[in-house]
Amino acid sequence: MDRVKLNSFKKVEVTMATDFFSEDEKPLIWYFKTKGGEMEFFTAPGLHPITGETLRKITPYIIETYVPLHINNTDSFLPRNQE
Repeated sequence: MDRVKLNSFKKVEVTMATDFFSEDEKPLIWYFKTKGGEMEFFTAPGLHPITGETLRKITPYIIETYVPLHINNTDSFLPRNQE
C-alpha cells in the first residue's frame, strides 16, 4: 500500500472555484459518474473505492457540464445578527 497515495486520495466536493488543473495544465481532479448519473470527484487518479472502476481525469467539458457554480451549505452563510 502506498501511504502517499492513500493520504492524497480523497473524495471532494467541487465548485467552479476549485483548482482543476495545475499551472502546467495537469489535472488535479478525477471523476466517476455513477449509473444514476451522479458525479463523484477525487483528488488523485486511481480506482473508485467502491466499484473498482478507473477514475477519469477532469476535462473542460466535464467542468462546464457537471460542476455547480457554488454549493449551498447551511454552514457557509453568515449568521443573522441577534438584536
